Amino acid sequence: MSTHSLESYQIKYNIGKGGFAQVYYAIHKLTGTKVAIKIIPKSKFSDDTDSKIRIQREIEILRKIRHPFVAELFDVVETDDNICIIMEYAQNGTLLNYLNEFGPFTEENAKLIFAQLIIVMKYLFSNFQIVHRDIKAENILLDSNNNIRVIDFGLSSYQLGGQLFKTQSGSPCYASPELLLCKEYTIAADIWSAGVLLYALVSGNLPFQDQNMTKLVQKIAFKELDYPDNFSDQLIDLLKKILQRDQSKRITLDEIMAHPWVKDSIKTMTDKLLQFSLDKEMINSTLKILGFNTTQIEKDLYSNIINQGTISYRILRREYFLANFPPLFHTCKEGKSMKSNSHNAIEALPRLDNKHVNFGNRMSLPSQQATPVIISKRRHCPSPVIHMPQ
Repeated sequence: MSTHSLESYQIKYNIGKGGFAQVYYAIHKLTGTKVAIKIIPKSKFSDDTDSKIRIQREIEILRKIRHPFVAELFDVVETDDNICIIMEYAQNGTLLNYLNEFGPFTEENAKLIFAQLIIVMKYLFSNFQIVHRDIKAENILLDSNNNIRVIDFGLSSYQLGGQLFKTQSGSPCYASPELLLCKEYTIAADIWSAGVLLYALVSGNLPFQDQNMTKLVQKIAFKELDYPDNFSDQLIDLLKKILQRDQSKRITLDEIMAHPWVKDSIKTMTDKLLQFSLDKEMINSTLKILGFNTTQIEKDLYSNIINQGTISYRILRREYFLANFPPLFHTCKEGKSMKSNSHNAIEALPRLDNKHVNFGNRMSLPSQQATPVIISKRRHCPSPVIHMPQ
């Protein structure tokens, strides 16, 4: 935890809430940079061990990973009453909000978003054996250039040594058949969720929906999926391989990256990441103007020390990426608004959790109560490994 207080930030207004947390738009005073602060009252989880573990796990994971398409953790402040997680602020909001405002994406733009997501999933699993376990439209933000930021690692876990997961987690409409039917599962469940998201990106609707949880499980586990007429043959082929109910036959991340529908977009995006370089002189010049000793900051970064110097460096590094990495696409209405009669708006859906209602021996699901935390309302290939430049 950081030793300083929230005095380094000017909190402006609330931009989201859910679960235990309230999320605020704020300004980092030293750099003038916009940030998002997730404030979690300790009183809300003092007797809830599971929630406490999730918060600790999310912070631990975010401390480890450093990827351009994952929302960056800048700071964690613990006060007497709250845990405050200071994150990158993504101006263009969630994919869910984008879909509901502008409607579905063209296949070309959906390819770019999906390519970035797969690159992140590959990075997480290849380097850390991390499985996200809650991939959905609410948990992917768009920055001001519409490049993605994956968020919300509270349900994430490590799949070490080929272990299998047993705990139900995630959001029902995105959950894989094996997870919903209480079977053991692997990263293949994340791949299923990514396929559900891809379907939604291009159609504007989730592939499996029902307000009745038992019927929803039956649809996901057994119903044949119909594909819209405007889906290309290659997209349908990829979706069929992703939304394969037998997880042992489901397409892998490497196979997705080699699939003809998306492989060129993944190569293009990977090349852009590899070609991107950080202008350290520019960042150091700004840090010196702010009164920092850049030699000391470099030593502190190497030693994983968290202080105002290293926090300011990380914020300026992310701002440089935002200002200089190419836009993914330009925001525009690519189709009718999802609020029109042509398709139904995708709604934020509840998570599964450990406290669920039993529906016989075959399936167990929660009642629809929980609301996901949304961090803002705004704005790997097999080789090589891509990190945010140091």
